[in-house]
Amino acid sequence: MLPSNGNANNQDTGSILDVIREQTTNIEAHSNAHATEQAISDALRELASKERTVRESSITIRNTLELSSNPIAEIIEQEWVTRREQAPVSYWQDKTHSFVQFINAATKQVFLEYLLSLKTKEPDNKLNKLASLIEAPNSLGHGITRKEVRLEITNVRANIKAEIIDKMLEKVKTPNSSISQIREGKLHGPPGNQTRSLMLRVNSKGFNTIFVNLNGVLPYTRTETSTKIRLYPRINARPWTCRDCFFIGPNHTCMGKACAQCGSREHPTKDCKSKTRFCTNCKKRGHKAKDAHCPIYVREIVKEIKRMDIPLEFIEEEDKRHQLTKSLIYK
Repeated sequence: MLPSNGNANNQDTGSILDVIREQTTNIEAHSNAHATEQAISDALRELASKERTVRESSITIRNTLELSSNPIAEIIEQEWVTRREQAPVSYWQDKTHSFVQFINAATKQVFLEYLLSLKTKEPDNKLNKLASLIEAPNSLGHGITRKEVRLEITNVRANIKAEIIDKMLEKVKTPNSSISQIREGKLHGPPGNQTRSLMLRVNSKGFNTIFVNLNGVLPYTRTETSTKIRLYPRINARPWTCRDCFFIGPNHTCMGKACAQCGSREHPTKDCKSKTRFCTNCKKRGHKAKDAHCPIYVREIVKEIKRMDIPLEFIEEEDKRHQLTKSLIYK
């Protein structure tokens, strides 16, 4: 008889079939774990051309009380797509901005030039309301800028001073680069041997400062204590995961605590007797919902990377993509 959540894999029969199944799924999980970085790299390779098109063919419009996402889309559809018989346009939004993607960069440029001409030719055209709300392109000429990249340096000893690292980064910053001050995580470990994470955010120029100019290594020197070490910042690409049901990604309704081993909601993880693992996200055996090599987890890692202002060459070029995947934190 199946348990109430419909998963038979949390039944502990103790049969030879259970043992064989456990060994088979463990071998598969081990193999998949080694393939996680390659799966991420392959997904980024497929993303590369699409991401360049999005960044080069989109504009960012600041939302106001009068003009939010829906009114902005209605104006563009009426005055540009329909009236001028243009190709369809894509729209999306966040809390403060609306984003408009044209079919290509050339069409975007034609739209912007048309918008400028309306000031004198058609001063009453509704599109004129958008002109002052369109954000200027970034230093690369892209009309859309992704969110700053979250960097993290893990297991840093408590005696390593964040302000020394801040001063060093301030000295090596390049024009238009943004590198935030370091935020320190909570200390953990036994007294006298405590460590913590150091976290900062960078834009694409700041990313290049650290991963190109400094080759991904932050030198740390403190003469009064004769300390000289290297610190290795990594990219925090951890997708959001529900602590109770292990659902990956935002926008879900938690159905309650689930067993991390078999997915059942009838018992806690510590009481699970299942010999095999079951993922409640991809609905497959051989790994847990929290395992990084789950295809759903890999998909969400790539989404996190896509949201960040990582230079396109780190997605497009094989050697830089390899450096990127080796620098990820996803667990």
